[in-house]
Amino acid sequence: MIQIIIITLALSFLNCKKSLSDLKEEEEERVFKIQQFYKEKIKNNYTINNSFSNREEAITAFLKEISENKKSLSICDEMESKEILFPNSYNTNTMISVEMPDRAWDVISIRQKLGLNSIQAKLENLKINEVKINWEKQIRDLNSLKGHVPREILVKTDKREVYLKEIKLVIEHNNQFKICVVSL
Repeated sequence: MIQIIIITLALSFLNCKKSLSDLKEEEEERVFKIQQFYKEKIKNNYTINNSFSNREEAITAFLKEISENKKSLSICDEMESKEILFPNSYNTNTMISVEMPDRAWDVISIRQKLGLNSIQAKLENLKINEVKINWEKQIRDLNSLKGHVPREILVKTDKREVYLKEIKLVIEHNNQFKICVVSL
């Protein structure tokens, strides 16, 4: 009886099995279609709501909102991420470049919440006196956007100094700056 079950399972597995090259080809085609989808959505001009005039101001305002327990408007929301960040990041070899917007947002929003919670735990109810940012020297070319990556952020508060690494990307477009990626 066990031999019959094993033979049946083996035969059904063989019937369903695709070759590795077929699977690879299907995946390459899927990724190509996603990247074409994003490429077609890139615009030359965007209006970024609640943006700032420089990258330091964007981070400082965001951190003050977090420390004061305010709802943050200084970070890209779902719509801005899907309509502005994702299309312009289609060729970056990240998860965004291989997933459709809804699926990418599902993962990114979870990572964002974890990053926001981490920052909030570090800054909650602290008065921010000074923010110092160590930036990566190379600014990323993200099609219509520029990507500024903070290496480390030192926040001096009334009670202590806090180091942050959760802010991963500040986007820039036509002198509009906004935090777009926060994660652990």
